[in-house]
Amino acid sequence: MLRVRTTIVGGQGGSKLNTAYWQTASEDATSAQVIVNSMIAFWTAIRDEITSAMTLTISGLVAQINPVDGALQNEFSVTGASVNGSNAGDQLPNQCQGGIGLITSTFSGGRRIRGHWNVPGPCETESLAGLPNAAYKLDLNNAVAALVGPGGAATQIVVWRRPRTVPTPRVGLAAPVTSAVTRDIWFTLNSRRS
Repeated sequence: MLRVRTTIVGGQGGSKLNTAYWQTASEDATSAQVIVNSMIAFWTAIRDEITSAMTLTISGLVAQINPVDGALQNEFSVTGASVNGSNAGDQLPNQCQGGIGLITSTFSGGRRIRGHWNVPGPCETESLAGLPNAAYKLDLNNAVAALVGPGGAATQIVVWRRPRTVPTPRVGLAAPVTSAVTRDIWFTLNSRRS
């Protein structure tokens, strides 16, 4: 499994981090560059939904992780990039963030494996009656749809269920994302998955 990180600075509050996990047919520098390019394309596609005060830096250092035990196996140095937000409107309060639900068809322990991404820096122009407006949700849905490959694709975004030792030991697993959707609410720092 490969990990790509995006560091977000600027705007209100401190720096932020987005972490994306991927499965590829071959875990090498070529695959690492493909997934970094995918993340650059994602952030570029939604830059108009993010305050112009923010800069998103997609790291060129891609980690190879064993999903079963979480051990770092290798790192690949590829070409990253920075993307600047381009919405000049007033930023919503920092605790308000866009939310994308990552849905898998993998079940474990009687539960569906799910994930989420917070999208920082939405502006007042994206909010209608305290909720994300239709244009904002459409932009995020279109951008994330490009990341969700067909089942069995050579490169797939995944949700990583981390291994744990307590209270009940379990191994980790990487569950391929089968669909993703922008949530109808702003994610907040106290209720990200509500």
